[in-house]
Amino acid sequence: MSLLTLIRHAQGSFHGEDYDRLSEVGDIQARKLGEYLIRRGVRFDRVFSGPRTRHVRTAEIVAGVYRSAGVAFPDPFILPELDEYTTRLFSEDYLASAAEAHPHLHLLERAYRESLDPDQRLRTFKALFEAAMELWVEGALNGEPIESWDSFAARVERGIALMTSGEGRGLHVGAFTSAGPTSVATRLALGISPRKTLHLSYVIHNAALTSFLFTVGRFSLNGFNSTPHLDQPELLTLW
Repeated sequence: MSLLTLIRHAQGSFHGEDYDRLSEVGDIQARKLGEYLIRRGVRFDRVFSGPRTRHVRTAEIVAGVYRSAGVAFPDPFILPELDEYTTRLFSEDYLASAAEAHPHLHLLERAYRESLDPDQRLRTFKALFEAAMELWVEGALNGEPIESWDSFAARVERGIALMTSGEGRGLHVGAFTSAGPTSVATRLALGISPRKTLHLSYVIHNAALTSFLFTVGRFSLNGFNSTPHLDQPELLTLW
């Protein structure tokens, strides 16, 4: 059996000018992850990364920790299939346009738009986003053309097939990606519904480890959303 470990990127700059950049907390999370993996004696035979800055930068920080300790770390191969669902789903203008066609979204969008307190703004955005995502999974989200749920899931599964199809046994493959692809991989292993897959993506922490055992014709969940390296409450983040 071989092992595939999916690593969610460290915290991005949520509601900053560029979400795709790691926050200061994200930098710490990535460094602690690298230190933890070295302590555990984890070695990767192959490493992949999604194309986003937050994916690549998390991989770079972990690789730097390894190499500073004199431990080899493979150069990550950029795999577009590991990208998150379209970033248009996160944008305020897209959510506002989608709200025009769905009354319950309209109420949530107005609550978000009118919120002033940062904590309230985060809560109202999450409520709006999750409601829109439910419609997306059902294929009912209107607006400009975006990647459908089915297309997204199929793309991620192609990426998993590419990462697990190489020659050799007893390999350890690492991949830096996002919560969405990690939940799709879990769905592939467990056979859960699209809606439950979506709900799983909401609980995957930044810099968390999710692992799978694989061989020809078999892909099994080995560990989900593991964060022993994030040993301080402020380092356990979801956004």
